Amino acid sequence: MLVEQKEILSKLISFDTTSYNSNTEIIEFITSYLKNFNINPIAIKDIKTNKIALYATIGPNTEGGIVFSAHTDTVPAEPIEWTFNPLVLTEFNRRYYGLGSVDMKGFISIILSLIPCFQQLAITRPVHIALSYDEEVGCLGVRPLIKSMKQKIAKPYLVIVGEPTEQIIVNGHKSCSTFSTMFKGKEAHSSNPNWGLNSIMYAAKFIDKLDEVSRDILLEEKINNNFNPPNTTINIGKIIGGKAHNIVPGSCEIIWNLRALPDTNVDMIIEKIENFKLEILEKHMLPLYKEADIKTEMTSSILGLDTKIDSSVVRFMKKISCDDRTESVSYGTDGGFYSQIGWPTLVCGPGSIKQAHQPNEYINADDIENYMKFAIKLADEINV
Repeated sequence: MLVEQKEILSKLISFDTTSYNSNTEIIEFITSYLKNFNINPIAIKDIKTNKIALYATIGPNTEGGIVFSAHTDTVPAEPIEWTFNPLVLTEFNRRYYGLGSVDMKGFISIILSLIPCFQQLAITRPVHIALSYDEEVGCLGVRPLIKSMKQKIAKPYLVIVGEPTEQIIVNGHKSCSTFSTMFKGKEAHSSNPNWGLNSIMYAAKFIDKLDEVSRDILLEEKINNNFNPPNTTINIGKIIGGKAHNIVPGSCEIIWNLRALPDTNVDMIIEKIENFKLEILEKHMLPLYKEADIKTEMTSSILGLDTKIDSSVVRFMKKISCDDRTESVSYGTDGGFYSQIGWPTLVCGPGSIKQAHQPNEYINADDIENYMKFAIKLADEINV
């Protein structure tokens, strides 16, 4: 079985499913693999992006089953930064190197390799497999996936999102909203800045406000030590603006995100930022240039996850894993979207998040073997 898992992982890694690419080839491979076991998956196609989400049911479509959920896309890799070819599985010192090996193709390969076991175990309650796309750019593919699943499969007892958690049970994570704020000024020769309106200058004022709001959050918000860091955070990730040193910049874009604790009033924070944005525009920019503008667009929104630590699914997972540890994390997953529709959800997968999004990404062979035993036990216990 381990040999087949490795072969599947090797095949999955060979597909370049970086988020800006289509994932159709990997989905076609998985579909063909499932049909070898007389499993007919349901595909949800996005014609505009040429992406496909997929789900399949093993066993009867009854309530109380388990969903193993993963995303098929990866972050980009710069081959020059890698010792190994990122699209070729390389085994070295009981580590499997390759792009997506830990996030999340290792998990997918485990679940696919265990299908014969699941078919034997899923007698009274099903095992579902759910695969999304574009998780890395804002959990975009899980939304149409869940919409279809909710209509066609019976409510599961538990959804497990197999992100790399070192097999520790993660019952909560922050939400993450990403924004693009565009500043429209007026270009002019820099010999007289007053002929123009410097968009970068006003963008800098906006950045100062984001920093001020961040500091206010630290003073006003109740910290939650289950998270690291234990508070809501704002990050300015990218600034784009200007053409040359001798031109007053007519446009500037700031890309920033807000990662919030589950109980934080995100709308109140956004309102404070929006009010300041309007103040800059109306009091300072428009009087100087009537076509000045500031527009903010939310480019992605990842829902938070907050599964209560005393819930039955947490107790069930602790029993299966023989491990009382639970954690909350600051990164986002597809999990919050399952939870939103009332499906109990936890994050628990093989490997370490520290290896994700890194050159020479890898997953340990021991982690794979341990998770295979864990997944079999889960499917067995759910059918008791």
